[in-house]
Amino acid sequence: MTHSGQNAETLRNAIQRSLQSPTTGDELVAQLTDLIHERIFETDLYLTGAYRALGANRRDLPYRFSRVHGQKPREYVSAVRLRAARSLLSFTDESITGISFLLGYGSSNAFSMAFRRWALCSPREYRERALQTRADRTAHPVVADDHGRTGRSPGP
Repeated sequence: MTHSGQNAETLRNAIQRSLQSPTTGDELVAQLTDLIHERIFETDLYLTGAYRALGANRRDLPYRFSRVHGQKPREYVSAVRLRAARSLLSFTDESITGISFLLGYGSSNAFSMAFRRWALCSPREYRERALQTRADRTAHPVVADDHGRTGRSPGP
């Protein structure tokens, strides 16, 4: 798959559908979470601008957000992007450069460094492992014995 406008839009739509906002009881945190999800692919996703747009205190809202999500807003944005990258690396053949720009990183180098810190391996290494894991599962599918117990088939 090449990085065309139509493919990128399809990937963006699939990722956006997978994002769900938790029921928080804190309307402002829910609004910020929704705003982050709507703008997750934008390179210029500035949280201070989001706080202003919501009429929120830039010190109070991150604290409230952390209580709900267990991480600061900037960390949350990064985690959402990197989880999406993990899926894209595992299940598409989109180039690493294409994935980096699709997810709002300013450069493939910035993406690769962030991914390496998060996954403890490079995007290329992660993709190779994911492909190998899929190949192993195909070669040795999970099967049930006569008693309903499951396990990997011994293969050929």
